[in-house]
Amino acid sequence: MLGGGLVNDLRRDGCTRLAIMSSDKVIEINEFLLQKNVYNAHVQAKASKSLPLPQAFGQSDWPMYCHAMEDAVLAPHFFERAISTFDIAKDYFDGDFPFLYSMNVFWTQRNSVGPNYADTHWWHRDGDCKKQLVLFMYGRDILVPEQGAHLYQRGSHVSYERSIATHTEDALGYDFQKPPNEVIETFTGKAGTTFMVDTKGMHMGIRPDHRRLLLWARWGIDDPPVSYGWDRLAPVAKERLGFRYPTDPTLQRAVHLVAS
Repeated sequence: MLGGGLVNDLRRDGCTRLAIMSSDKVIEINEFLLQKNVYNAHVQAKASKSLPLPQAFGQSDWPMYCHAMEDAVLAPHFFERAISTFDIAKDYFDGDFPFLYSMNVFWTQRNSVGPNYADTHWWHRDGDCKKQLVLFMYGRDILVPEQGAHLYQRGSHVSYERSIATHTEDALGYDFQKPPNEVIETFTGKAGTTFMVDTKGMHMGIRPDHRRLLLWARWGIDDPPVSYGWDRLAPVAKERLGFRYPTDPTLQRAVHLVAS
């Protein structure tokens, strides 16, 4: 079983850690992104403005900004890291075919106006798909929680169906807004730190005290999931990936929503 230990962690806890990406590769990703525009939301479909990335740094009314999906797909090394987790997703989905349906890169920064960015800075579950698994990677150091650590309530993914059916979180056995410390997994680490999460479980990002860069790649079993329409996503032309586009027909099918 490929990634069996990781999948066991995911089944039990809803989250697991993967090998860190090397610092030279992370530097290449950052250099690529510095040449691109960003949009003033955590996904482009919710944005109203766009700026070159260096101009967005320090914008007091931009607590969050993202890149277009094509930047996430074409950024060096991250597409390869994403498709390397295909077997983990397939195993975790009990053999249901995984589709890579969303890739994103977004920044969070300390801002002087406005409340927390509610879409990400408070406990929530994602409802993109019946089965979902997300690869996250830090593009900058998150060495202490205050720098914008991702938090996850271990085991909370198993109560997702009941929470949807009852519109409550009673199945957790505790107040999800004040979870006991022993259920919280706090992801910190150097740039390149990589982990996978079943986002049906309760998760959030801490509002950072400095600039934070997070990359994601989302697996689901619907072709496409409903959120693909919400976020107005479309695949990048495979020719733009060149030799990086997979030659395996199974992987081509798996990634067709982000590159085809």
